[in-house]
Amino acid sequence: MPEAQELLAQCRNLLAQGRQEEALTLARARQTKDRRDPDLHLAWAELLEELGLPEEALVELHLALRDDPERLELYERLGELYLDRGQPLKAAHLWEGLAARRPQDPRPYLEAGRAYEDAGDYLKARELYQTGSELTGDPALAARLQHLGFLEDSPAPEPPPEVAPLLPQPHHLAAFLSLFAGREGVYARQWVSPTGESGYTPVHEPLTAKVAENHLLGNHTIGVYPVRLDNTVGFIAFDLDLAKFALTQALPSQRLFESLMAKVHKAACRLLDLAAAQDLPAYLEDSGFKGRHVWIFLEAPVPAGVAKKCADLLAARLSPLPPEVTLEVFPKQAHVKPGSLGNLIKLPLGLHRKTGRRALFITPEGRPYDHQLDFLLSVARAPKAA
Repeated sequence: MPEAQELLAQCRNLLAQGRQEEALTLARARQTKDRRDPDLHLAWAELLEELGLPEEALVELHLALRDDPERLELYERLGELYLDRGQPLKAAHLWEGLAARRPQDPRPYLEAGRAYEDAGDYLKARELYQTGSELTGDPALAARLQHLGFLEDSPAPEPPPEVAPLLPQPHHLAAFLSLFAGREGVYARQWVSPTGESGYTPVHEPLTAKVAENHLLGNHTIGVYPVRLDNTVGFIAFDLDLAKFALTQALPSQRLFESLMAKVHKAACRLLDLAAAQDLPAYLEDSGFKGRHVWIFLEAPVPAGVAKKCADLLAARLSPLPPEVTLEVFPKQAHVKPGSLGNLIKLPLGLHRKTGRRALFITPEGRPYDHQLDFLLSVARAPKAA
């Protein structure tokens, strides 16, 4: 077996020649664990990402971190990979470890705190911002503290009554798969641990009718990566949520939660109107916890860059949003580099694993449609010209 450095060069050469399967075979045969060379491990991680092997890229990045635990670039790369995979707590633990070694550097406190916020652990985020602010005096940490606010952690408000169980038939499953087709050969599954940790795990297999059925039955909850291998998309989506500081303040009070959610709903309805004015049929979903999704389904796939530009232009017309409301657009990327998946979005009609609520399509008045599965058969798709 060639040395790891020589093998790396051979893999790159094969990949440059378009011989990806041979490059994959060689890459999987590498033996790098005993090599103490952070640059070599980082180079392998980059190649493995390009080859579509994110799990093995994570291994190499951790080996690089073992060899050079002070190297900031490694934390950035690992944190980004974990966040893309829906594992913010792992990203937070990485940055928190660096903060312990570099107590006068504000960056690790900021990154760890933001990752804890993404994981919904606002108390831990505040603790890190507080500690970092005291040790470094950095104004950005003080600003995060002020923005986040602080209240004791408490359970979410009681969910509204559930609608009748969904019993999908083959034609419903076909419609679901057609509307929400994303990246080929992979989807994501939402999980929540007994300790409250949550995230998404990529599942490298096709999104089949059986997978869709289990999602609709509530057996598991899935998301998709909108950008396909040819960098096209079949839908545009908008994710409107309560900002983290507002959610922290609202959780102890049902009345305050409903008041703030009304702002989210109003912004989503404005988006429906803006889309309608451009002959783009759009549909509203209660995402199951603290937000709304707005969906625009396309007659035929379009380049992700075109879809993103359309979404960005519509989103810009919403400004200014209330400070309690955040907005994300999907697709987030015009292109997804080889080996990466891009950002995922949770699909409608499944159960939100944290709240147990079903994510339903709703009217602008906030009422769920009576027949959610039949609703899928009635949606109109946006023509490319519009």
